[in-house]
Amino acid sequence: MKKFPYKKDLIGSRITGQYRTCDLAGFEFTLSSGKKLALHSFCFIRFFDSEILLLVTNNMYGPKSTIAEEDRGNFKWDEPGESLFDEVFEKYQEKLFSTKVKKVTFKNNDLRLYFENGMLLEFLADTTKYDDHNCCENFRIFERYGKHFVVDFFGGSFSGQEEINDGGTNE
Repeated sequence: MKKFPYKKDLIGSRITGQYRTCDLAGFEFTLSSGKKLALHSFCFIRFFDSEILLLVTNNMYGPKSTIAEEDRGNFKWDEPGESLFDEVFEKYQEKLFSTKVKKVTFKNNDLRLYFENGMLLEFLADTTKYDDHNCCENFRIFERYGKHFVVDFFGGSFSGQEEINDGGTNE
């Protein structure tokens, strides 16, 4: 049984970038070796500070607090920087970027990143066995210009390579 291939790489890494295109949230990790990994999420994200839930994916679809009530009808959720998601992430960005990943779990295709300062970033699988698996994925993690490890309902696999399905048991 194979395991999540980036678990050891992510431990000790830092998030050094975050970006958004429509409903895709991207995170850049700088590993202790200096190598960079990107994680693109198409699934449900939850972001905690200690045990307080600060941010979820659905916050992308609501306007940031500085948009006047009369202008909320013109809110464009797909413009990065305009949503509540963007506003809250920016507020906590420095705290998240200043800490390291201390623990990584991958279970039932959910990825959880625990940080030294008590923060937690979760990527929760939201594809089912009934989805069209030719076009549905939860997230992918990759080195720039390298292989993409794609996680969908069936587990994870390197795109076009041998499938890695650990049955969701890699804690």
